[in-house]
Amino acid sequence: MEEFVRQTGFSLAHIRDVFRKCTGKSLSRYVQERRIANAAQELLDTDRTILDIALHYGFSGRTVFSRAFRRHTDYTPSQFRAEAPVLARVRLCAGVYGASLPRRWEDGGDSSMA
Repeated sequence: MEEFVRQTGFSLAHIRDVFRKCTGKSLSRYVQERRIANAAQELLDTDRTILDIALHYGFSGRTVFSRAFRRHTDYTPSQFRAEAPVLARVRLCAGVYGASLPRRWEDGGDSSMA
């Protein structure tokens, strides 16, 4: 975030406020979602260990990563890799696309029925 502040010349508080007003979500939540979505793509596209992927995306370990991954996707990283769902693409900005956050229950199904 310090680099972002340095490059824009705005305070972090101002950046967070503008981001929330424009997107309806906090900057920290957005960053976490992008980290999880990128990690999900790596789980599908590489044979790197879950721990390696977790550390690469700034998580302190496999347990912390698994908890965050499940909170955002309703999958554990191992379940996600085994089931290999198709990831949709999301437009991040003009001409830039990334993996969307996978959700097991997107169809409105009740996750308690699993």
